[in-house]
Amino acid sequence: MALTSPLVAEGLEYGYAAGRPVLAGAGFTAPSGMLTCILGPNGAGKTTLLRIILRILEPWRGRVTICGRDWRTIPRKMLARLVGYVPQSTQTVFSYRVIDYIMMGRAPYHGVLGVPGRRDEEAARKAARLLGIEELLDREVTELSGGQERLAVIARALAQEPRILVLDEPTAHLDVANRIRVMETLKTLLSRRIIEAAIATMHDPTTACLYCDHTAILHKGRVVAEGPPDETLTPRILARVYGVEFRRVPLDGREVVIPLRLHGR
Repeated sequence: MALTSPLVAEGLEYGYAAGRPVLAGAGFTAPSGMLTCILGPNGAGKTTLLRIILRILEPWRGRVTICGRDWRTIPRKMLARLVGYVPQSTQTVFSYRVIDYIMMGRAPYHGVLGVPGRRDEEAARKAARLLGIEELLDREVTELSGGQERLAVIARALAQEPRILVLDEPTAHLDVANRIRVMETLKTLLSRRIIEAAIATMHDPTTACLYCDHTAILHKGRVVAEGPPDETLTPRILARVYGVEFRRVPLDGREVVIPLRLHGR
């Protein structure tokens, strides 16, 4: 690909049981300045793919190149500085202040048991300001709404000052307004070059049409289509992957896909 790509995954194979691969040669590229969406139905391997990128899981085969380096050669602490992670769900057992919760993202710079300093607090406050949640900093995390908590989790990842932001189902369990807020926030972070690239898994092709610049569609452990949404999110490809009939409809000068019915009914 001619575009600069901060992250390239190639030929990834992995399974949770011998002889039963979840990923079977999956690979994709995350171009610079773009929101890359990895789509696929439940069980397609989306979360597994992200965990391999983060080196939470070690693949049977394949490799990932991050900022020009094989990710196996990057020390764990450095990898955490390069790649920020927003998990699909979080459970906050203790009642931290939001500012302290966001500062947890600074662990790659001083260690888990290290004492945060002024630089760490400045980074946390900057992340909160970027996401518009400064007024929440002195509140308890357990008091936040679902949308506010999601923004706090993204702020925690941004406090790492990463070049790449990886998000697992960033709009899961959110209402419509907060889904829009989260997706527009990601686009703003990219347009302002706060981050170099973003990778998000999701189920919904309609949302991908509206916000994603680049897509990779996972089906049975393989990427079956990759490229701009208007090339990959076609009714034919989506019917094959989701078993659902889709239709393309015009919206504000572009086309989006909407689900109609189960395929073949």
